[in-house]
Amino acid sequence: MKPHRTIRLLLLTLALSLVSMARAGEGIPDAYFGMHIHNADAGTRWPNISFGAWRLWDANVTWRDLQPERERWNFTRLDLDVAMATLTHTELLLPLALTPQWASSRPTEQSAYGPGHAAEPLQIEDWQRYVDTVARRYAGRIAAFEIWNEPSDAGFFSGDIDTLIRLNCSAYEIIKSVSPTAIVVSPSASYQLKGIDWLSSYIARGGKGCFDVIGFHYYTLAHEAPEAIIPLVQATRSMLASHGLGSMPIWNTESGWYILNAQKPLTVPWHALDQRTASAYVARALILGWASGLRRFYWYAWDDGNLGLFDTQAKTSKPAAAAYTKAAAWMRGATDIRCGTLVPTGMLCEIRRDTGSHWALWSTAANFTVPVRATWLGGSLETLSGTRSDIKAGSRIELGPEPVLITPRGT
Repeated sequence: MKPHRTIRLLLLTLALSLVSMARAGEGIPDAYFGMHIHNADAGTRWPNISFGAWRLWDANVTWRDLQPERERWNFTRLDLDVAMATLTHTELLLPLALTPQWASSRPTEQSAYGPGHAAEPLQIEDWQRYVDTVARRYAGRIAAFEIWNEPSDAGFFSGDIDTLIRLNCSAYEIIKSVSPTAIVVSPSASYQLKGIDWLSSYIARGGKGCFDVIGFHYYTLAHEAPEAIIPLVQATRSMLASHGLGSMPIWNTESGWYILNAQKPLTVPWHALDQRTASAYVARALILGWASGLRRFYWYAWDDGNLGLFDTQAKTSKPAAAAYTKAAAWMRGATDIRCGTLVPTGMLCEIRRDTGSHWALWSTAANFTVPVRATWLGGSLETLSGTRSDIKAGSRIELGPEPVLITPRGT
């Protein structure tokens, strides 16, 4: 069955039953809204959007960068990143990955990042020293550590699962001995169902007790719409339940879409989104991510040349960046989000708050209208651009791909 048909049937069946796992009285935290920034310490101005967590991947702070030689360390860039995160009250997630060539078990083997970097270290003691050094230097300042990046792809990790489990469990023991409250995220697989199968094998072979959170990269196939994430999260949750980990938090540690730049053309395998579609996808992804059970959503990436919310050539943020901030404002502090379909193309998400519910609505097709509910009368409708209008009796709400927010009177 084609993916979009699977999604439609799933959503029609579940209706308003995509229940968030937030406990009553808890709000959606700032840390849910995650970001990647490649060059925050080397020319990229701090993002003018609202986010609370930062994953340090493709930021030149991996093992190969921090320890270029056995007896030489270079913490300049990571020190700057940690200082910026501290000043901006941004929670850090540091992936521990990419073996230096000097420590690699296969130093001439090609990888996505250069010779030797995808191979496991020849001596595990070198890995243990790296983990211990980083954990001690940044104790209390780096909140979470992730074991490797996309090890389900041989271009990122060319060793076998059993080897990665040894690295993961060794790192877990070291990190917890230094900072018992630090969070250890599992190796983050990718490639949709293939990645979920890889993660299932990883858990089954002995990786189960060496992480606190499941990491995964929820990229959609050929840049399908954000709704494609929903069945993937549910498949992940079902797989985890089969291993007795049904309640473990899931973080989307990397996700994004190609977005057109003002001038520089993209050379990418899939189509790039225009600015309006990108804005719609960003907002919908954040809303649906939480509703489907994700507890972090790290966008890749703020200053990436192809997937960026910031145009690195024009030096301006894209409209999708404003949509990110607006969606975060709609969600932040809510206690729950539940989403379901409005046949045939609409989506309705109830954003629950202690003061009452707000409603986010959109349609995957243009020119779709819904009647005004009695509970919405006297309230207001807000677009992603911030435009507001009153909701009047007898009117219908016209929907398109960009979500709108209904705020009932008195809430």
